[in-house]
Amino acid sequence: QGVLSPDAVRRHYNQGIATGAFFDRANTSSGNYAIQLTDADAVSIANVSITGALDGINVSGGSTDFLLENARIFENASSGVYIADAASARATIRDSVFYGDVAFADRDQNTGIYMAGADPTVLRNAAYHVRGRIGSGIYIDNVAGNAIVNDNQAYANWDVGIYVRAANFQISGNTVSDTRYTGLYAEDTSVAGIGQSFNNIAFNNETGFDLRGSAEHFGNEAYANTGDGFYLRDGVTLRNSISRNNATGVEMYRTARLADSRIYDNTSSGVYISTNNDGAVLPTVLRNQVWGNEYGIQLNYANGTTRIANNLVRDNRIAGLLFNNGQRYGGVADVVNNTVREPSADAVRLISSSRGIRLSNNILWASGPGRYALNVANDSQSGFASDYNLLYFTDGARLAWWQAPFVTLADWRYELGFDLNSLSTDPLFVGGGDYHLQSA
Repeated sequence: QGVLSPDAVRRHYNQGIATGAFFDRANTSSGNYAIQLTDADAVSIANVSITGALDGINVSGGSTDFLLENARIFENASSGVYIADAASARATIRDSVFYGDVAFADRDQNTGIYMAGADPTVLRNAAYHVRGRIGSGIYIDNVAGNAIVNDNQAYANWDVGIYVRAANFQISGNTVSDTRYTGLYAEDTSVAGIGQSFNNIAFNNETGFDLRGSAEHFGNEAYANTGDGFYLRDGVTLRNSISRNNATGVEMYRTARLADSRIYDNTSSGVYISTNNDGAVLPTVLRNQVWGNEYGIQLNYANGTTRIANNLVRDNRIAGLLFNNGQRYGGVADVVNNTVREPSADAVRLISSSRGIRLSNNILWASGPGRYALNVANDSQSGFASDYNLLYFTDGARLAWWQAPFVTLADWRYELGFDLNSLSTDPLFVGGGDYHLQSA
């Protein structure tokens, strides 16, 4: 009766478990697709399994309003679905599964879904790899109009789990994990429409979220990523989000805004701010809670105007606020209305030629031997200003370091002229984790 080859066994198994039609192209060379659409409008495909091609489905030539649903597209050589051109607009892919087997070069399906057509919609799909990681899960490539990418799962990919670069977008309810590099990349390419992402989760990637352009992102969570939980740049806003147990909680580059978020238990900095030598940039950190990191908020190599305001920073390991080459290229950092409580760390530390750091109306409390409420290195005195603060130090800490330790506010004022309108007293927090002040 003969023995079935491994490929025959695979085909019989796939046919047995599939629902609907089964297509095995059995040819992964260039130009071989299981299904090809060219200038074909309003085509719907559902309840199919497709394998063994270069691309499972290839769409081009202005094929508008394509619909794929309830499909299993797997182990093709290049892409599960490839929508090649901007004119192939308004495609919808939903409720489908895409995967490749990395153990075989002609079955690894480098990209689950690739879409270059305007106004794409991608809903409730899974895109992943088995026996290794390669390529990308879902890739929305510089599309016009509005991209809708909701409730998908992407995992065990190499470059990026979900990539969206679009003139406008809504990205929500997605989970991305186990990506070698970036879990979720989102870039808004137009200021005319403000893209949004919300309620997404990224874990076990190198970078959880890479967010760029004039978009607003909220209600997202990043954890257990080996690099940044969130990377922000070029005008983006992140608010009301959580970043925990990553290497760095949030990294901000150039102009970005971080607000009303919780950043905690990261192994390096909770918030890391850097810019290039551009005086027009405006990094802003507002109303966040930052705790349990090596440094709470760290500013490096900045220019422009940095604003750090109304944050609660506490229980970090080395310093609450670290300025390391902070504003080295120019500009100023305004540090206003923050509460920094460090039981075993400096409240504020300036090192490595930081300059232009201005502190006002903050509560700065440091505790522990060798710790300071204000620790200013000899090379970081230029442009330093401090007034209208409450400076408190306990359990062997001291008020300030400026070429030598200062142990009283009176000496600090008399010798250097700083904090003429400041106080040095217990701020009388409510306690029990409540950092509001007691009522009079």
